[in-house]
Amino acid sequence: MPRLNCADCDRYLVDWQNGGDQALRAMGVNLLYDDRISAQRSAIFHKYVTPSCLPEALQRAFKKYHEERVRRRRDPDFILAYLNGNNLVTAYRRPTPLIRVLVLNGLGDVFQAARQRNQIFEYFPTKPTEDKISAWLDEELLGQNDAKTRQFVAAVLGEMDAERKKRAFQPVWTTLWDHFVTLEKEPPERWMEALGISWEPPEPIAGKPVARWVVLLRYTAGEAGTLVRPTQFDAGWYAAHFPSPEGADISLGGHPVDLGKAVPPAGLLPEFLHLEITHKPDHYYRIGRTENPARSGLPLRRHLHHQRLREAYLPKMDVYDWMPSLCTE
Repeated sequence: MPRLNCADCDRYLVDWQNGGDQALRAMGVNLLYDDRISAQRSAIFHKYVTPSCLPEALQRAFKKYHEERVRRRRDPDFILAYLNGNNLVTAYRRPTPLIRVLVLNGLGDVFQAARQRNQIFEYFPTKPTEDKISAWLDEELLGQNDAKTRQFVAAVLGEMDAERKKRAFQPVWTTLWDHFVTLEKEPPERWMEALGISWEPPEPIAGKPVARWVVLLRYTAGEAGTLVRPTQFDAGWYAAHFPSPEGADISLGGHPVDLGKAVPPAGLLPEFLHLEITHKPDHYYRIGRTENPARSGLPLRRHLHHQRLREAYLPKMDVYDWMPSLCTE
């Protein structure tokens, strides 16, 4: 496995894997076993690592690499064949339907930029906080009919596109509609949980719960362009990510960790990346509001995910040969 192309870095990853910090433990395991990361990408990452390569410096280097080589590039490393050709997916025909889970609460910068040019966003808070964003979205969306909701979502998608043209914010995460369809009528926290999107709601402000508004966008593989199997480099410093088993079929993409407390269906959801695109109003499929957390104990969720990977890939391969069970316990 290429790992991080740095002996000192690998030593710290082992220390993280064996330590008591849950997030560092997860990141250590992920990076040690992420065989999807090519030697070429590891070599680029190594340029961000200082000669001393102390643990704190390694974490900073990882975050800087993600910001500069993935998040803010029009041509991020994940889309370049000479760096990431082993993860470019060509198995799906253009009409293949995809689904994206978009959390509106995370678009504060987009709404802020739109205040001066679109009256829909005129009263978005000038100093947005999580509770203020939640209250503003409630004001705009609670009790609205379908036409008004569609008008609001169309305006959001338009402003996202306007910001996309100013600066990149990669990548987009997506899954196959045919795999997600059994979840469409579940509450929105399940949409997030099933795709590994964690959220811990803050305490109610003045007795009012803080909610999240979540939109499902349905579009096609042709509209998305090149689909990519994700690596930890693309997920950033995100401990809820989990690498794909060594030797797994690239057409399956990755598999998100289901963060829900309930026992999920037997099948593993696939996950893919693609570049930012222009989402059309007719991509809107459904919207939901939740005050419930989208999370559960991460070590347990990762351990169960590891078991589910093994069950899914037997008898073709034994995932424990790639990543021993003790790594997630």
